[in-house]
Amino acid sequence: MNPTVTELLCPITLELPIDPVIAEDGMVYERKAVEDQLQLRKKSPMTNLPMGDQLLVAKHVTNIMQSLLESGVNDDRLIAWQKAKKLKELKEMEVQKRREKLKQMDPAQVKQLLLDHIRRCKSDKCLCCMKLKKRATSRRR
Repeated sequence: MNPTVTELLCPITLELPIDPVIAEDGMVYERKAVEDQLQLRKKSPMTNLPMGDQLLVAKHVTNIMQSLLESGVNDDRLIAWQKAKKLKELKEMEVQKRREKLKQMDPAQVKQLLLDHIRRCKSDKCLCCMKLKKRATSRRR
């Protein structure tokens, strides 16, 4: 285990951050992990002191991890980070393709596609369905 890699671990997930951010306590976290933590309580996960929710992109952390990989550092955590990062990039590309496809459809086609999705979707955590259900309930009020 490389000590530099260990220093870059998110203290919440204990993994290398795919989307690293610097929080107001000066620590580097995985964005989603620290956002979830701050929704529960407005305290630093490291110091337990009050902390705001402003986060800054920590591009330098990504650059360091990439440099370590390129320089041949052999650490399983780096390899797992690289795979997770590529998977995230592929998912983002797929989302972009779907958005482009939706832009080319007429509104009636989009509406039918959404209705078909809602009928088939069984997930309680589907963002698409949650937004549509929220919109529907707010119209009823």
